[in-house]
Parts: sequence; structure tokens; C-alpha cells
Amino acid sequence: MRVAEDPQAVVAAAVEAREVPGAVAVYGTREGTSSIGAHGFARLAGAGREASAKSEKRRAEVQRAGAQAEVQREVAQAEVQRAGAQAEVRRVRSPAQMHRPELHAQQPAPTPGAEVPEEMHAQTLFDLASLTKVVATLPSILALLSDGRISLEDRTGDFFPFAQGAAARLSLRSLLSHSSGLPASLPLYREVGTVANALSLILGDTLELEPGKYVYSDLGFITLGAVVEEVSGQGLEEFASERVFRPLGMVDTGFGPVVGRQVAATENCPWRGRVMQGEVHDENAFALGGVCGHAGLFGTAEDLAKYALAWLRLDERLGPERLLNEAVSEQLEQNGVRRGLGWQLAGENSSVGPLASSGAFGHTGFTGTSLWCDPVQGWFAVLLTNRVHPQRDDGARIHRLRRRFHEAVARAVAS
Repeated sequence: MRVAEDPQAVVAAAVEAREVPGAVAVYGTREGTSSIGAHGFARLAGAGREASAKSEKRRAEVQRAGAQAEVQREVAQAEVQRAGAQAEVRRVRSPAQMHRPELHAQQPAPTPGAEVPEEMHAQTLFDLASLTKVVATLPSILALLSDGRISLEDRTGDFFPFAQGAAARLSLRSLLSHSSGLPASLPLYREVGTVANALSLILGDTLELEPGKYVYSDLGFITLGAVVEEVSGQGLEEFASERVFRPLGMVDTGFGPVVGRQVAATENCPWRGRVMQGEVHDENAFALGGVCGHAGLFGTAEDLAKYALAWLRLDERLGPERLLNEAVSEQLEQNGVRRGLGWQLAGENSSVGPLASSGAFGHTGFTGTSLWCDPVQGWFAVLLTNRVHPQRDDGARIHRLRRRFHEAVARAVAS
């Protein structure tokens, strides 16, 4: 019988092998957190200089791509102008106008310049990237469903009268399960500057949609974030804080920019010309004000453990048990990929690893973050890394690390 490997030792070894600069890992059972550990560095010494050559190369690539985007921009602007009058009366506001919690706002983002490494701590904040989808947007949608203010079968055209053609007939269920047919993403940061204009492009008639086909789509969750705002009359940040974060005691979770706290650094971004630290890494979220349905959230491993426990315990503060169970039930299965409402479900080669039950659900974020729960085996695992610091790679190393970590957690809980 194989001896269970300490999950924290797995992460520490990965940091030692320079698979990631640093990490905070936490895991536990329904009874609570079993272990939390901080490893490595939140920011490497001289990270901006070390990545400069690669950054300059990518900057040139971005500039070339920008020239190629001129035609796309003209199309986008025409769409915006055509839908402009209707978009103006929408209640969806620019993220720059939205409420900011005291922890994160009212001050400019930091200008990183440290030439000494910053050690990782258990309370280090991370850019959660696409965990925003399931930690902010999904529970906000569930809150509106619980209130009876929306239905999963409601269509985009019910909320946005400027939506056209097939884009007006996308159900909330299809957006949540990534089966709406919307493209994965668009370079909105090169084309539009507000959420209203972005929606005019996403829901216009210029995109070729394939309804029913699985496409993991940031655009779908940008749209869902806007639905929350349209229905609630509040900014996504304000609504999620009021209905999700504060009730669950997630005091360190919110949208950026983050000031006055240590934040794990992300990429030396060629487009923005600096190492991102305390500002959202995702280009589209950054251009749209930092508060979006697909990215922009910052938080700690401890807060995410509270959130994971709420799901494991079917906490009524997230919604009725019936609705929570539906969210983690299979809505789509294509080519080995299984999706619930927002959540990824355990499947072939998923990052939860080979020992998890088929009932496990979770999500990952591009910056190196992940959260998984296994309600059958009764455990949760949160792994937050800054794997894109100081530059991104193809993601193969973080995928292997996630699987090793989750396998170790499963063995530790079972032993």
C-alpha cells in the first residue's frame, strides 16, 4: 500500500524545483481546515529585469497584433454605434463607477519596484483570475435565482434589448455551462473601453455562434456579471460582497486594485509595461475597469477555504440545497469535459487528479489558482500560486502540480 505523501511537502518540492515561484496551499474536510502552508516567494528579486528580454519580444508581438486588430476595431465601433442609444439607458455601469470595499479601493494601484524577494505568507492575497467565475459571479446568480428574480431559462434578450439574432436567445443556463456557443474570448482591451460597449459587441450579430457546443467562454461570464448588475441595480462587486463574501466571513476577498496588503505578483506584462502586482492580470478585465464576471477578484487561501466549506456543507447562505445540487450536477459532457453550472466536474485528465470521485467539482485560474471540492470523499483543496510570475508558460507544469497535490490530499484524508 502506498504511503500517503504530505500535500504541503508536494507543494514545497514544486517550489524548490522552481515549478512555481511560490504558493499557499490549504486543504481540509467538512469538519474544517486541516492544514495551511505558505511556500516560496510572492515576488522574485528583480523580476522586471529578468523578464525584460522576453517581455520586449512579446511587446513587439502585441504591437503587430494591434495593427491587425484595426479592422476588428472598426467593426466593433460600428456595432457600438448601432446599439449606442439603447446601451446608454442600461443600468449596467462602468466598473470605474462601482463601489469599492475599504480594503481595496480609493487609492491608486501600487507601482512595484522591489529589488529584494518578497516571501510568501498565509495571508498573501492572490489574483484569483477565473476563480472569479465561481466565487463571485456564480453565487451572485444563485442569489438572484433564490430570490426568484431570474430563471435559468431566461434569455440574454430579456435583459439586454440591444442583443441581436442568436445572441439574444442565449439562456443563463447555457452561459453558466459554457454551452452558449459564444467564443472563448475577444481582445476587448484593444477594441472597447466599457462593459456596455463590450456587451454590444458580444451580443451583436457579428459573432458566429455554435449553440450547444462546449466552448469555455470568458465572454459568457462577462455577460453573466452584467446580468447581476442589470437585475440587482448594484455593481457586481457590491452585490457579491453583500450576498456572498460578508455572510461567509470572507473579509479579505474583493476586486482590485489592492493597496496596503501583500499581493502575489503575476506577469511582467508587455502591454502594460510592468510587473502586475495588486492589479488584475487579465487584460480584458483590466481594460474594463477591473471588475468583471470572468476575472478581477483577489483573495486569500483562508477565505477560499471558507467558501469551499460552504459548498461542501451545502450552506443555505449560498442558496437552497436543491439549487446548490443542481449547480454541481452534470449539465454538459463533451470530449471528456464535464461541466456543471459554472463548475468544472471531475473528468478525464482534469486537474483534480485520478483519485477524486466523479462527484468532485472545482475550477482553476490562469494565474495559477485552483479550488476543488469532493463531496463524496468529503474534502476540499485550495492551491494558490503565482505561476505566471514573471512570465507565463504553457501551463503544463501547473497542471501536473495540481494533480499531484490533489492526489496527496485524497490520500491524506483517506489515511
